[in-house]
Amino acid sequence: MKATLSAIAHERSVHVVDTTKIKNASGKQVTVTIATDAAATLGIQHITYELAGRVGDETVEDVKGVGYLRGDAFILQNYNEFPKSAANKYSMKWISVTKANSGFSALTAGVLMSTIPAEIEMPSPKLLAGIQKVAGIMVRVLHTTVTEGSSSTTGTLFVRTSGAPLPVEQQFTHTGGGKVIVNYSRWNEPVHLTAPDSSVPLSSLE
Repeated sequence: MKATLSAIAHERSVHVVDTTKIKNASGKQVTVTIATDAAATLGIQHITYELAGRVGDETVEDVKGVGYLRGDAFILQNYNEFPKSAANKYSMKWISVTKANSGFSALTAGVLMSTIPAEIEMPSPKLLAGIQKVAGIMVRVLHTTVTEGSSSTTGTLFVRTSGAPLPVEQQFTHTGGGKVIVNYSRWNEPVHLTAPDSSVPLSSLE
């Protein structure tokens, strides 16, 4: 695990696709897909939120320490937990978030390269015997299980066998039926991004 985290620290950028399938409090299936292009000082995420046959979309950016969010009313209300009136009012409008806002860290988690290791790290992983192939790449497998009360989470990380031990895929399975699959690719490709021309400060919504 340490070798993989160290390898990530030497990379300039990465493309990440995270697909999460869970049941919400009402027992309905929710699917969240987050496609990220992360670099050192900037990054962008395209997020889709699917619930009961409806799909919402939003974009999250982190440009030199300022976070930006723009989504439709459905995803703002159901994923970002905006009140319905605010979700409708700010639908498809850029909202800016600074580090002074309490929601900055949660909004920008996983958007920059510096936050990727925390997304990957697993407690006390064990290296399994043998080599597998994932996405056409030969990998070794790290595995862990975390138990809290009556629930448990199983984590599996697939890392490259040749070159730097970078992650190729990661999976999490929860006893409640939730599952997360994360794919990593396109290391060190350029990420080009500029801040929106105008935005509404999140502090004015609070």
